[in-house]
Amino acid sequence: MSNPLEAIIDEYFAAAKENFQKENFQQAYKICLKILEIDSENSATLQLKKEIEDAVENYNLHLIDKEIEKIEPFWKEERYEEIIKFLQQLYKSVPNYTKLEELLAKAQDLYRKQYEKNKNENIKNYEKELTDLLNQKKYDEVMEKIISVEKLSSTEKKFRKLHEKIKDEII
Repeated sequence: MSNPLEAIIDEYFAAAKENFQKENFQQAYKICLKILEIDSENSATLQLKKEIEDAVENYNLHLIDKEIEKIEPFWKEERYEEIIKFLQQLYKSVPNYTKLEELLAKAQDLYRKQYEKNKNENIKNYEKELTDLLNQKKYDEVMEKIISVEKLSSTEKKFRKLHEKIKDEII
């Protein structure tokens, strides 16, 4: 006659295996943990537990990939700031997912380039606006603009240099 404990373990294991095959991973995992409480070195259960963990990880990565597909149009529209926020939220769920890390790095790089381009364009437009006002001898308006911009971006070297140049011209 076989050991009654082994019979219980075999019954539990069969239930865990059945749940795993039906992709009821949570229930299968719970049953494996119960078996391991009784027999912590049960190799078949340890193997099944590992298979469940792998299957759950693959399922989660598949869900993340589906989420990533949702932002596909954002890349074409150059909505990098939104992409970064979205990917950072996903990253909280699956840290160390290489695909996600690579996409996040790409979005951050493109965002930096976009930011620099916009900043340079804004500076050129601002410089043209100030030059036009100077040519029209509207010094008060020039100074008002300079003061308001300095309040907003006192650390920007390009603005400081431009302001110094214009102040020298006025004085």
